[in-house]
Amino acid sequence: MRASGLPCLGQRPDHEIKLILACCRRHFFDDNTSQIRSLVKDDVDWPYLVRFAVSEKLDPLLYYSLNKTCPDDVPSIILKLLEERFRNNEARNVFLIQELEGLLDLLGVEGIAAVPFKGPVIAMAAYGDIRLRRFADLDIIVRERDFRRAKDILIAHGYHIAANPGWEAQLVHPGKQIEVDVHRNITRPVLPYPMDPCWFWSRLEPFSLCRGTVTTFCPSDMILTTCMQIVKDSRSRTPLLSKICDIAGLLSARTEIDWDAFLRELRSQRVLRTGLFGLELTAKLLGVPLSPVVSQQLERKPEVSQLTARAKTCLLEPSQMPFDSWHRFYFEFRIWDRPFDRLPSRLFPTLLLYAKRVFLPDKHDQSLVTLPQSLRFLYFVLRPFRLICRYVSLGIVDLARLVRGPAKR
Repeated sequence: MRASGLPCLGQRPDHEIKLILACCRRHFFDDNTSQIRSLVKDDVDWPYLVRFAVSEKLDPLLYYSLNKTCPDDVPSIILKLLEERFRNNEARNVFLIQELEGLLDLLGVEGIAAVPFKGPVIAMAAYGDIRLRRFADLDIIVRERDFRRAKDILIAHGYHIAANPGWEAQLVHPGKQIEVDVHRNITRPVLPYPMDPCWFWSRLEPFSLCRGTVTTFCPSDMILTTCMQIVKDSRSRTPLLSKICDIAGLLSARTEIDWDAFLRELRSQRVLRTGLFGLELTAKLLGVPLSPVVSQQLERKPEVSQLTARAKTCLLEPSQMPFDSWHRFYFEFRIWDRPFDRLPSRLFPTLLLYAKRVFLPDKHDQSLVTLPQSLRFLYFVLRPFRLICRYVSLGIVDLARLVRGPAKR
């Protein structure tokens, strides 16, 4: 075992990355046992590998693949650590699914149609095994007219509102240590998705989830919503590799998708680049074979390939590709379908959101200076001044990075 100084996750050794990607590929597409064994027998930085897998929420999949292929070649302390995390995740996931089924029954009795998505649904749809995916909370979506009543019902059963940004409500049960996100839309309004949530409601399908059957998104919509999550993550940081694995699993398990119809739907909803971005990033990282129809669309959208190439570098070699404010703006603008058509309809909610961020004080402003009650209105002046100082300093750092260029290895 290689001696490790536990490098930061900005310094990602190629060998360990190849090993974890090989473990992911083995579960979905091919039996590359010989490749995994060959990589394991080489000099592996095991502490780093475990840290990276945990940070990407891939430790259950890593343990499952290593335990199936070459358990004797893995240091016993590492295998035992991964097994312990695997068992704890299994117990936690079973508990969360039981709670989810109870919540769906509870809301159903009150006449509220609630649709689970993400988390346990993706675990079963993509992996066929709830043990192989880590999820921390539960997500359900209800119709607009039922949103307030659904929150009230959960509050009456011991949940408390932790956050209520409008498009969803995050509720926490202190005793059970469970977080439930009740949605009335898939994403926040200011993200580049003009999709009507009613579009999903007309395409629901029954799905087997452990003890019973629930109603959830159809396979193509599962892929699209996962692509949307990857794009959302890519706006401000690198996408989680576990979500890319979700798409790989959905592609391998759902071979009946009509790709011509899927692309037509993306185009009609103006999220074609979003879907192509998630699919191509999955293909580049995990070697997923894409439909010829999808490949043809990617050839016509070179801007998507540019974005996926950068996202791949950000994920595997973040120190070589700093994600500053300029690159975030560039990504947001390029990932939109017909961005200039979007600007008028997105301008007011976007300006309103940023106005709140600029002028509404938070705990950081209040911790900077303590004002008496009669002068608390000055926090509204202090906050913009603090933000200007902060972002000017960040801009100087970004400029220094551009002048220096990427760090040499």
